[in-house]
Amino acid sequence: LGEVWGEDKGGRPVTWNYYGRIVAAQELLGSEEKEEAFVRWRVQLKEKAIARMDFERGIETAVQVHDYEGANIFSRTPAMKAATDRIIAIFTDNYPEMVETQLFLHVPKLMECLVSMISAFLPARTTRRFRVVAPGQTVQTLLEHLHVTSLPRGYGGFEKGKPYERFVVHPREPKRARYAAKAGTTVEVRYVVEAGEVEARVEKRGAGEGGEVMFEATRTGVFGRFELVIESDCDVAVELKNTAIWGAKVVLFQVLRSSW
Repeated sequence: LGEVWGEDKGGRPVTWNYYGRIVAAQELLGSEEKEEAFVRWRVQLKEKAIARMDFERGIETAVQVHDYEGANIFSRTPAMKAATDRIIAIFTDNYPEMVETQLFLHVPKLMECLVSMISAFLPARTTRRFRVVAPGQTVQTLLEHLHVTSLPRGYGGFEKGKPYERFVVHPREPKRARYAAKAGTTVEVRYVVEAGEVEARVEKRGAGEGGEVMFEATRTGVFGRFELVIESDCDVAVELKNTAIWGAKVVLFQVLRSSW
């Protein structure tokens, strides 16, 4: 339903709220006790974000990401509405001015219109913190605020503490890389495009130049992941292709190895 995960580029903690999952969990609020437990859980999530702030370094606010994928604003039960109203009242009374930025992802069109109408009556200091992310711009917008290692896996995030590479890929100029792989390991390849899409191809080839292709897979998108099981020593070849007519694309790229 929600989690505190990662930091923004200013070191602020990030709270992720998954409203599609919350709507699906409304049946859990069938009694006053369960409603109370839900409210306490949401306040605890807020407290976790506060615990990660560093007031001595001036980090006094958090970033909130609200993902409405799979949510339907007409499907809220009276119990969920009552719980939500209680949570908003608690946050307003006890945690004022503790949000730096709020990003709204996969927002239903009607809700987007309502947010725009309400924003017209709010002070600029408040509305500057809101950002309704346009369709197809989710990863690009998140990367404006967060490091790639602060993205959850569902948004193409990388393994924290592990190195990654940054490629600038121009049209008609594919970027290629090759990595040695040992038998008895699994190689995981991940990529995230800062803006737009690329075509990524991964090959498992015989070791050395001219090695025979034993496996290949291609994927196009804003982010992607390949997992290769290595049964004998070989090379893993990666190609990133920008299929646009013009304009370079920045691709973040990570290769992980683990034994089995």
